[in-house]
Amino acid sequence: MALGAYAQLDTIDSDARYHAALLLLGVGGVPAALALADSIEAAQPGHLFGYLIRGAAADLAGDDGMRLRAHHDFLQHYQAEERANRPEYREHEPAIEEFRKKAETERSNSVNGKR
Repeated sequence: MALGAYAQLDTIDSDARYHAALLLLGVGGVPAALALADSIEAAQPGHLFGYLIRGAAADLAGDDGMRLRAHHDFLQHYQAEERANRPEYREHEPAIEEFRKKAETERSNSVNGKR
């Protein structure tokens, strides 16, 4: 029902796509969630929500390569996107910060030869 409500919105922005992707991931809809990540990135290249979705999808699918790529790409765009000061980032700051910390830990472990 919630996904149906998102489909009826007049304007579907990155925030709505992010929420819909989280709902899809909650029911195992990895391909559909990844399609929403693609649509976010197509509309707003570098938008952090695309990487958050990809990271969550990777965790659900057990795909370490996809998770590593999501973390890497997130960190590549994080500073520029933070400067963009998007309202949706403030609204989802805890999720973004949690993902950032995981990505930085992963990067640190790979630099130090840990897994």
